[in-house]
Amino acid sequence: MISVAVAIHSELCRLGLATLVGQLEDMRVAGTAGTLADTEQLVASAPADVLILDAGFHAAEPSLVARLRTQHPGTRILVFSEHAGLEADPRCASALRAGASGCLVRTLDHAQFLDAVRRAASGAMVLPPERPPLPLTGRELEIVAAVADGLDNRSIAQRLGLREQTVKNRLTRIMAKTGVRGRVQLVRWALEHGAAGALN
Repeated sequence: MISVAVAIHSELCRLGLATLVGQLEDMRVAGTAGTLADTEQLVASAPADVLILDAGFHAAEPSLVARLRTQHPGTRILVFSEHAGLEADPRCASALRAGASGCLVRTLDHAQFLDAVRRAASGAMVLPPERPPLPLTGRELEIVAAVADGLDNRSIAQRLGLREQTVKNRLTRIMAKTGVRGRVQLVRWALEHGAAGALN
């Protein structure tokens, strides 16, 4: 059975991940911590196979990962980042250089998170999946960015030098490509995929 310690500042994330781990037959929660000081005490008192460590704790104490790896070589450390990708959070790369086994990002679903924990426990390195390329053309991204700016079809047409009907047709194609229905969902999709400011 894999023992997992969760050291994350956010109580919501900490309890959520601990609850998820605690429901599984092949994992158990070794303990939780919400501060840097409590994290070191937790690892010392309840050694775990895998420690989920808040990236903010590593940033506050850059020697933490290396120290924990030296003192508890049997504990694999996965750094948890609130950002959407490895490239967006330099703390992850710093932690990896210090000896962490990988980085978890907030966009992982439950299955990906649990797979990452299992892989880390087995000694594998864990890196977040690369964000797939956006399925839209450059012109379509311009239209999405304009929608995210709150423009209607006529204003988008004026901004991009297109006919209003062309904008309407392209929006229909964009929604089909992205699988969304309506402008609100399209704006949400744009924000989640970094498309709202892709061309700004």
